[in-house]
Amino acid sequence: MKKFFIIFIINIATIQLLSSQCDVRMYDIYTPKGTPVVTFLMCESSLQDRLALDSYFAQTYPQAIQLKTHKEGNDSISSTRKFNCHGYAWLKVETGIDRWIGTGWANDITDPERVFITDGSYIKIPQETYPGKVFWNSGDHTAVTTNQQGIFISKWNEYPLMKHAWNYSPYGTNDLKYYIKAPSISGPSTICSQATYTINNLTEGAVVQWSVNRNLNIVTGQGTDSVVVQKRMDGIGIISAVVSINGQDIPLP
Repeated sequence: MKKFFIIFIINIATIQLLSSQCDVRMYDIYTPKGTPVVTFLMCESSLQDRLALDSYFAQTYPQAIQLKTHKEGNDSISSTRKFNCHGYAWLKVETGIDRWIGTGWANDITDPERVFITDGSYIKIPQETYPGKVFWNSGDHTAVTTNQQGIFISKWNEYPLMKHAWNYSPYGTNDLKYYIKAPSISGPSTICSQATYTINNLTEGAVVQWSVNRNLNIVTGQGTDSVVVQKRMDGIGIISAVVSINGQDIPLP
């Protein structure tokens, strides 16, 4: 009991310490593949400044829709320093965690958001897909796609979170790159009689072709995201699939 009490006090003290600080570099976030990502807990701007930013961007970009991020008193606000475009697209949408990724400061890692791409957590595809990410290679900006073709949601720096057309933002229209979370097969490592295997992170419109070796049979589910496989004989069973997205074949071992 005494040991538990001491640990509890230490944890409370740590939380209080972090909550009293801001612009703090953090090392507790990882990509889906397990690669560490440097993030920041940022100081929040004043309520007056954030309301002024909301008003300015509403007037400057009237065809974009501001999505409110939080409420303070009677005011619903969009602008915040809790997360930026990369923090929103790569982290908040996936986990709900508010962080800033990539400050541009002299002592910060250059383009830390690219680790989500380079470690294989996300793969590049030839065109916009939902759900997916959009990266402005020329403007250092990230958005997420929506179920409306050509309509994205992105956080504009410390300014509002916007729903906007692909060509209606401060970040230009050149060199857009499209990414999806890498699909993967999940299921049991052994089969006694039969088992179900599923493809995770499958995007809308994807076409699936399952394959098995001669020790297995596909019972049901060919062409779908989930397949039932039956054992034919003892030995090593191999299950694989090819996912086709917008004409691009992605083999899954």
